[in-house]
Amino acid sequence: MNGSFKLSVPLKQVTDNNYCLPNAELNWQGNHPVSIQHNDGYWAVGDVLAEKSHVFSSHHDLTEKALRTDFLTIIETGFGFGNNFLLSCQQWVDSGSTGILHYIGIEKAPPSQHDLNKHLSQINLPLSPWLAKNYPLPLKTRFTLWPTSNIRLTLIFDDAKQALADSNFQADIWYLDGFRPVSNPDLWNQAIFNDIYRNSKPGSTISSFTVAGKVREGLSTAGFKVFKAPGFGTKRQMLSGYKPGTWQPDKIERSKITIIGAGIAGQSVQAALLKRGFQATLFDSPKVATTSNVPTMNLYPQLATVADEKSKYSISANHYAIHDNTGIKNTTLCWQSIDPGKTERMQTIARQFPDEYISEHDNTILFHQAGISKPITIDAQRSHVASLEQVSDGWLLKDRLGQIITSTQQVILAAGVGMNDLQPIPLQLSRGQSILAESTNQSPQNVSGDISIAQVKSQLFHAGSTYHPGDNDLNQRAADSTYLLDLLNRSFPLSDWSLHSSWVGIRAAPVDRNPLVGPAPLWQLLEQNPFKWFHNQPIPTQKGLFYSAGFGSKGASHAPLAGEHLVNLMTGEPSPLSSSQQKFLSPGRFWLQQARQKTARKRHQPS
Repeated sequence: MNGSFKLSVPLKQVTDNNYCLPNAELNWQGNHPVSIQHNDGYWAVGDVLAEKSHVFSSHHDLTEKALRTDFLTIIETGFGFGNNFLLSCQQWVDSGSTGILHYIGIEKAPPSQHDLNKHLSQINLPLSPWLAKNYPLPLKTRFTLWPTSNIRLTLIFDDAKQALADSNFQADIWYLDGFRPVSNPDLWNQAIFNDIYRNSKPGSTISSFTVAGKVREGLSTAGFKVFKAPGFGTKRQMLSGYKPGTWQPDKIERSKITIIGAGIAGQSVQAALLKRGFQATLFDSPKVATTSNVPTMNLYPQLATVADEKSKYSISANHYAIHDNTGIKNTTLCWQSIDPGKTERMQTIARQFPDEYISEHDNTILFHQAGISKPITIDAQRSHVASLEQVSDGWLLKDRLGQIITSTQQVILAAGVGMNDLQPIPLQLSRGQSILAESTNQSPQNVSGDISIAQVKSQLFHAGSTYHPGDNDLNQRAADSTYLLDLLNRSFPLSDWSLHSSWVGIRAAPVDRNPLVGPAPLWQLLEQNPFKWFHNQPIPTQKGLFYSAGFGSKGASHAPLAGEHLVNLMTGEPSPLSSSQQKFLSPGRFWLQQARQKTARKRHQPS
């Protein structure tokens, strides 16, 4: 089995489940798609681009706003075939804006790849081929992609009510482009109107093809000012409106930022900052051996038998990591184990996904959207930061003698195992040893499960790794190398393995195995009066200090999206993560959990 494996079994039919959405069922009337479920067309018969442009992309002064702002957020309910997205992108590019367009599309029933290609091949817009190629599979999560250097698309495949309730956006523009209210009542209700208002900036604008009284009244009740505007074609009127207040462009204050930690976490944050024009300096500690420097890392999503927020984050993060990232090779990864219980669990997971994503073949699970990461050369300052000192205009970084290394306005801690020396963070350390092994006969290429294997070059493979919690010894152990070599020979006896060399690193992860991504809590103040902050959000934080750490062995898959999210928190841009996902990554979550537990115990104590 190797990375070039091709599907040779019939594709299984996956229905609506915890992980997947069904594709839209369509009745094509010529070139016009009609939803069978809603008995409604995706647009009026005629020139689709002229209609969409009139009602949506040309209705919000997009070009003028593009030239005034550092970033702008458009949210569409009913992404469909992406017409509004493609038209808005064209307008953004034509404007010459150097800002970032954040386009967020919500879709409950994505068109199939066949139906999408059928439509996009007929319209002449610059990004049509890109969308056809990169449109994700219908998995219930959020996918983030960059079609250009300053356009970011976030696709939310979920029910709009759930998606909006679990978001904290500040939209500039809304495209309300669902099917007509009488045939799609789930999209046009007061709960959704209220969340649209909550997720809007003052002065934000809305538009819709429908002028149904239910929609006008619902938006007005939520707080919008709504009115009828000239419609398109035979449709005499359309709906327009705005949130009371004056629209203000968003500006990013570009300060000097220092990142401590030059592994994958630090590199991911730096990449996100550079997209926005920041000066971001990396510090790489020569004393810390992390998992980022291993010869290879396998990237694939970490999934549970029943979908939860952690699994959905892993799908989103893995997708982000393997698309257009330097140093990552897309491949098929083979998961296999000699343990029947582990194999059965993975089969249960695989059967919930389309075969294009995960399939089974002779007790092997095939992850078709996976990758192999190799270290890349980085420009980082080699200096061990031993302590941080907050000053009036930022932070001082000091060495072990107390001498100042540099000063900076903001600090991002992405130091992995070195985090515990700089902040009181609940990180647990575990030792791991991996090996480079040579094979002269038939050999696998990219494997995970009982052992992870990736090809480094011809006849040389990286395999690992051991796991020793609470152990931070960096000395190589012959017993660990022998164990891994024996495991290779048992798993692949035809490969004739021999040891080439060994590598040791220390993983760092919180007790709940979720990374720490966000502003650093003001730990001392929290400890002085925890129940005050528990009942009165937000949690106090240390000004100009942030974390992106604790990824354990999943840094290659999970850190790039986490870095994008962290920078969004710093700039005020919309995060690619749901509110729930942001909370389980928040560094303050451990204190909140502890406060809740104490509160619960107090309530149950006898008076």
